[in-house]
Amino acid sequence: MLTSSGCHFVASGLLGVYPSYAMDYARYIDTPFSWAIVGFIIGVILGVNNISVILLAVGLGLFLLYLKQHGPAEEGREGWLFAGGPSFIIGWTAGFVVHGLVL
Repeated sequence: MLTSSGCHFVASGLLGVYPSYAMDYARYIDTPFSWAIVGFIIGVILGVNNISVILLAVGLGLFLLYLKQHGPAEEGREGWLFAGGPSFIIGWTAGFVVHGLVL
């Protein structure tokens, strides 16, 4: 860990040097629960319409870019990391079911 005027920085391979708080956010993004919550919110608010499907496609594209950013799979982490995409779709599906039942 590098320090500069009281701020901690973390060297992260090919990605560069980032403040340590940025690595804390990455820990939450890596969980499938955060992806499922975002999908659920999109499904509950919008239901199934064109905007919702476009947001779903954009979200899955961002998920693929996020996987590419992580680089090669590491044993013990790849399952947890890869589960974000399917949980995003499942969360969206559960969200539009709730949207359909409530409205």
